[in-house]
Amino acid sequence: MRCAPDLADRAAGQAGRAAGAGVEYRVRRSQLLMAEGAPEHTAIVHEAALRMRFGGNNVARAQLDQLLELSHLPHVTLRAVGFDAEGFKGAGQTVTYAKGPVPRLDTVLLDAVGTPVFLHDRNQVENYRKIIEMMAERSVSVEKTRDLIAQIRKDL
Repeated sequence: MRCAPDLADRAAGQAGRAAGAGVEYRVRRSQLLMAEGAPEHTAIVHEAALRMRFGGNNVARAQLDQLLELSHLPHVTLRAVGFDAEGFKGAGQTVTYAKGPVPRLDTVLLDAVGTPVFLHDRNQVENYRKIIEMMAERSVSVEKTRDLIAQIRKDL
């Protein structure tokens, strides 16, 4: 199926703006992580994501190097869920769980194509809290995560 050139141009423009917003968000998040007095940040990443090679081996190495660097910051906890983790649920989607000063202010951000999706409904937020707790239980230690990242980097 073909679409009219003006529709294709508009769709490409929207995709470009969405991609630009995503990049801007990630740059701001990175700046926040590196800032003095940065908040506590815990990231749990699946081994599959660590092995992705978007942009080639050099880009993958640089990304893994950055993760290793960030993992040594005192306010950052980085843990991985390995391929051998059983009963893993929720793989394939980036989820940000933002804890509020009280639990009813917790928010979930799902990284969706084009537009991020914020969840505020208590039942939905509670469901993602349980998924993240399960991921934390199945993840390896910070030290083993660093070892895994270093091994993946070496294998590139």
